[in-house]
Amino acid sequence: MELQVGMPIQFHHILTMKVQIALAEIHDLPAWSTLASEVVPLFGPMPEFETILERKIEENRAYCAKIKGNGLKFAGGILLGGAGKKHWIRWLAVSAEFRQFGIGRLLVAAAMENTPQGSDLLVDTFAAGSSGGEAARQLYKSYGFEPIGFVEVEGMHRERFRRSATS
Repeated sequence: MELQVGMPIQFHHILTMKVQIALAEIHDLPAWSTLASEVVPLFGPMPEFETILERKIEENRAYCAKIKGNGLKFAGGILLGGAGKKHWIRWLAVSAEFRQFGIGRLLVAAAMENTPQGSDLLVDTFAAGSSGGEAARQLYKSYGFEPIGFVEVEGMHRERFRRSATS
């Protein structure tokens, strides 16, 4: 799955769905906002989300998953960040309607494929025992991310995971 800027959009079959992973575009903003509202109970408040999202879209650091059918239905998204040898998954969410179908896996794979070689990829996610967070923790672990410590992000306790450049 090559998801580099300027490459054709690719589709992946998950069960009977066709999933498109592509760079987000400005016209996707309403769908992202709906998803962000949906996950507030899990993530907590996200001030300035739309401003950050617009910047990530302009930087080609926002990817979305859409289900092909009657048009394309927005299913999830991921925001990337970082520079040099440290890159980040800044935000990842999948709509409740599409969880447990492997869409989060495709989004993490897109992040890994768009992280420069020789760079670590980090993510702050739910700490063990957090309500609704075990699936995310297992997803990152399945891709070789390892817990490296705890942090507080906007008043919420998170666990930092790293996928080492040597993984």
